[in-house]
Amino acid sequence: MLRKNLLLLYLLLLATLVIIIGCDKMKDKAKEDIAPEVAAFNPESVRPAIEEKNAVFAKAMVSGDTTALVSHYTDDGRILPPNGEAVVGKSEIAKLFSGYAKMKMAEFKVETVLLYGNEDNLIEEGKFFIGDGKGNTIDKGKYICIWRKVGEEWKCYTDIWNSNIPLPPPPPPAVKK
Repeated sequence: MLRKNLLLLYLLLLATLVIIIGCDKMKDKAKEDIAPEVAAFNPESVRPAIEEKNAVFAKAMVSGDTTALVSHYTDDGRILPPNGEAVVGKSEIAKLFSGYAKMKMAEFKVETVLLYGNEDNLIEEGKFFIGDGKGNTIDKGKYICIWRKVGEEWKCYTDIWNSNIPLPPPPPPAVKK
């Protein structure tokens, strides 16, 4: 009788182990079926595309090509210029850049410093330089551009920048006579 009970206990223990091991393997298989491993997005993989977009933008800034400048942005794009109100939408962006086109820049350069984000949205931190073509700096500073994937193309959704050059001091107060 004792021998029969031990054999029954042994078989029960063996069956329990088989079930536990089988369930664990099924759990692993379910994970594979439900959520296959997805390669992590590397923002550096799109750096060449962003830098190409920036090169086209810089060329358009120098040439005053408002159409090319506006095409850099999403339809609902936003520009947050220094010392000014937010500019929203392509028609307003076109007005802003038509004013900049009158500046006749000789040099406009941008450099991407950092890129981070995911496959749908990127944040670019960078530096800009505006020169007169004679070795003089008109302005230089930093910018942040939030890029969005629109179809297969990256477009700037939000653009903000500011200068590294300090503002001039205010004029002295007027003297009353």
